[in-house]
Amino acid sequence: MKQLDKYEGKQSIGSWLYQIVKTEIVNYWREKYKVNDNFLQELFTHQEAMHETSKETFKKVEKILLELPANYAKVLELRYLKEYSLEDCAKEMNTSIGNIKVLQHRALKKAGGMIL
Repeated sequence: MKQLDKYEGKQSIGSWLYQIVKTEIVNYWREKYKVNDNFLQELFTHQEAMHETSKETFKKVEKILLELPANYAKVLELRYLKEYSLEDCAKEMNTSIGNIKVLQHRALKKAGGMIL
């Protein structure tokens, strides 16, 4: 919050805040734990690379879901993105648990073929 008056709007506020937090964490670890700056920079670089990979993966998943039939996309979204149980998924989709299992199996098989 001490830095808020220094925000110039040259980048998104999220990116700007991320840099402030990153700097504060590096300073804290350096002072309290005597951690090497190179180690901390490598750690953040690795974390940022993982975040980029996550964004790419999310885009691929989103593309696959859009290409699947609606009921297949719905069952995968509920089961894996929203972490619904079989019972909750069946209630949401107004069908039986057995049907959810079949839909899930078919959706995964079809989605798996799209990845190749």
